[in-house]
Amino acid sequence: MAKYNLTDNQKKLLRDIVAKVIGGKTEPLIPVYSGRSDGGSIIGVGDYGSSLRGDLQQLVKEKLLSVYLVSSGKGNYSITQLGYDAVDNDFQKPPESTPQVNLGAYINTMHGGNVQAAGYLDNSELKQIVNDPSLLSDQLENLTALLLDSVKADLEASALIKYTEAITELKEQFNSGKPDSSIITRLTGTLAFFGDIEGTISLILRVMPYINNLMLLASALLSQ
Repeated sequence: MAKYNLTDNQKKLLRDIVAKVIGGKTEPLIPVYSGRSDGGSIIGVGDYGSSLRGDLQQLVKEKLLSVYLVSSGKGNYSITQLGYDAVDNDFQKPPESTPQVNLGAYINTMHGGNVQAAGYLDNSELKQIVNDPSLLSDQLENLTALLLDSVKADLEASALIKYTEAITELKEQFNSGKPDSSIITRLTGTLAFFGDIEGTISLILRVMPYINNLMLLASALLSQ
């Protein structure tokens, strides 16, 4: 059975987080890292070395953690069910099976500038982000970087160029001050592989958490 692509430090990090959450020592939504140049800390869990940020990103990449609000030097992470299962099963991956997916839960629609979407960020967090240009920029850069990182190894050069251009155009819409709902709908559709870039079901499922959060941000921004 395959194992997750993790270092010993990354495995220890996830074990520590899971233990603290299960033991009630920290909240399920975990404020993470101080951003010090010499390392970082997880509030309620402990101090970690200079690799903390990279270790967290790898756990997100392996879908063992989900990242929510990220700003300069701070982040909120939550353990996914895969994360709990990985710790329980000594980081053995579950056997591959054909996913049963309700795509309707993912393909969110936009009506009159409002995105109909269920997702990770609550209203207070969304308002905080969209009302602070610096925070919005940080969140947008983080989500789009993770999004691009999740697909770039599987896209041919021409498709990757189109994908990168769509990300750039989406960021321009967010930062324009007057985003166009129809353009955001088109671009998120492209990034979710429902547009002119072909993607496998596996790729579609991989990008959906990031697309969902981007659309939630768009919803809050357009409703101001």
